[in-house]
Amino acid sequence: MGAGALDPAGASDSLLDPDAVARTYLHVLRQDRSAWTWEIELRPRVERF
Repeated sequence: MGAGALDPAGASDSLLDPDAVARTYLHVLRQDRSAWTWEIELRPRVERF
C-alpha cells in the first residue's frame, strides 16, 4: 500500500472505523420507539454494490 492510500488520520477508506461502528450501534440502541429498526448493515464507503 502506498503512502497516498491512507488519509491524514492514517485510516484506510476500505476499513470501518471502530468508533463509527460503536456510534451506529448506540444510535440503534437509543432509537425512538415510533421508528424502530432491528437490522443494520455497515459497509465501508468504497465498497460497490
